[in-house]
Amino acid sequence: GWEPLTLVRKGISLSLVNFTYGTNNPNEGSVKINRMDREALAGMFEAIPENNDFIITLPHWGVEYKLIHNALQEEWARFLVEQGSDVIVGGHPHVPQDTSHVCGVPVIYSLGNAVSNMSHPNTQLELAVTLRFVSDRISSEKKMLEPQIDFMWCSRPGGFSDNYRVVFVDEWMDRPETWTRSDHDNMVTTRKRVCEQSGLCK
Repeated sequence: GWEPLTLVRKGISLSLVNFTYGTNNPNEGSVKINRMDREALAGMFEAIPENNDFIITLPHWGVEYKLIHNALQEEWARFLVEQGSDVIVGGHPHVPQDTSHVCGVPVIYSLGNAVSNMSHPNTQLELAVTLRFVSDRISSEKKMLEPQIDFMWCSRPGGFSDNYRVVFVDEWMDRPETWTRSDHDNMVTTRKRVCEQSGLCK
């Protein structure tokens, strides 16, 4: 069966569960892949040690270039929460998608790309998600804070510099003089469009 990766940092135990709907590898049958299989995934959750503090689930799912998650992603998110996920951070659509809470559990449906050479709209904009886990020194109570979400922009060669460069959008929104006007304007326009269509900025 599958085994999750479990990490212990500063007295907090985190288990990572990841899986994919599929791959681009024509020979994927020869490689061990955690697939979108409910029975296998349920077994993976059961394999997590009882003394584990938090479960981070990382699905590779969704429809490419869509800024809003679909019904299948939401159905799977509910299943993953039922299995014990404390937070869900997804990828695959190449663009940021909306976020929500399922039974109180934060769900970031898609981060988008990290470094992108894609020409499709919105594929240069991505999300950086910071997950923070804290332990009270006196009571030893452990909790996860609400995820922090920041927009990032992948500037291609010729935009910010002669190479790819990923920057935090909010830090560079009001500094168009430091890079090409066209790339800066594209970043600002893309962020506005994605915010309006996905609701990410509410």
